[in-house]
Amino acid sequence: MRTIVNKAPFHYGWVIVVLGIFGNMVGAGTTFWTMAVYIPLIADEFQSTRTAVVAAFTVGQITFAAMAPFIGSYFDRKGVRRSIFAGSILAASAFLFTAQADTVFQVFLGWTLLSATRSLLMDLPFNWLITRWFAGRKQQAALGVVTVGFGFGGAILLPVLNEVASSYSWRESMFVSALLLLLFHGFLIPMLVRNTPQQLGLAQNSSALETSSQYNSDNLIGMTVQSAIRTPAFWIAATGLFLFYGGQTLSSLIIDFFSNAGLTFGAFAIAITAWIRTGLRIPLGLTMAKIDRVYLLSALVCLSQGLGVFALLFAPTGMPLIIWILLWGVGGAFAPMVGPLVTTKLFGVKHYGAVSGAIQAIGFSGQMIAPILGALLFDIRGDYQLSFLIYCISFGLGALLFAILKTPNAPSGQNTES
Repeated sequence: MRTIVNKAPFHYGWVIVVLGIFGNMVGAGTTFWTMAVYIPLIADEFQSTRTAVVAAFTVGQITFAAMAPFIGSYFDRKGVRRSIFAGSILAASAFLFTAQADTVFQVFLGWTLLSATRSLLMDLPFNWLITRWFAGRKQQAALGVVTVGFGFGGAILLPVLNEVASSYSWRESMFVSALLLLLFHGFLIPMLVRNTPQQLGLAQNSSALETSSQYNSDNLIGMTVQSAIRTPAFWIAATGLFLFYGGQTLSSLIIDFFSNAGLTFGAFAIAITAWIRTGLRIPLGLTMAKIDRVYLLSALVCLSQGLGVFALLFAPTGMPLIIWILLWGVGGAFAPMVGPLVTTKLFGVKHYGAVSGAIQAIGFSGQMIAPILGALLFDIRGDYQLSFLIYCISFGLGALLFAILKTPNAPSGQNTES
């Protein structure tokens, strides 16, 4: 393999990016986007409230949030290749268990097991690989591009898995999800991925102005998680991501929102936003190499999402719908980039796994609270008006926190410049 890699006309790091795109597509498509499909179907089959079913899916976020720091720290020590393979086996098993559920409680158990594996399947392992295979501004661009997979999950896999669930049942959709994870995360990705470029006799991919001596994956720089959590910036960023990620869970309720309004195009509408996000992510990701004001960008992304949701408060059709599609799609093209870009900008890359895991433990817990609150308010009121207003406020507060972020001074020997 070394001979082929060394003779290739491009750096193998870009193969890692492509594998990360596929990994994020399958991981997000099967474990995130499909919640919007499963929630109404399972609620109808078991004659349960929306709150109970949404809780069954989102309480698993506690497990995910609790596991993220430990998994990230393990990545820093051992790498991600074997972990991705193990995650595929565990996640496929969890899908098969959940597909056999006869009660909402069994769905809760199965999805909790699945949530424990999410940090092995998407975002964190592939972002970690980017911090090892790329340096400097190319690293920032690669972090932007690899997130296109998240959009593919909604644009490509969501319609497919929704069709399977509609034509057959949500159980068959989970079977298909298990097979996809075994194919990509269990076979294709582990076969081609290497933890560092040195394992193939390569150096990190960096621009001509960024020397290999300055950006060597054996001599990475950045704050430890212990130092990071002592800074105000860590808590401001984590809270901002908590509000931002919580708002993004609108995707898990949006199909039911349209259905409750007597409209049948919910899955199609969210697929359009996913296609917009997907189409923009590669060009926008590549422009990340030229953007220094990451915190301001994150604030604007957050604000765009809030304004899009605010438009839906007026009507689920016509101009408000168009505004939501455009803002949710265009602004959301940056959404998966926010976490890794803010984290590396604040704290460097040497301990990216541990620091990112710690921030995710706080940030992604918003994905547990927000949809449960939204579903609870729906069960009480019979509509999503108040729920969506709270989402708007959440995005607005998140934008404010990102806008006031400043890179902290690193302790001696832990320079965060990357």
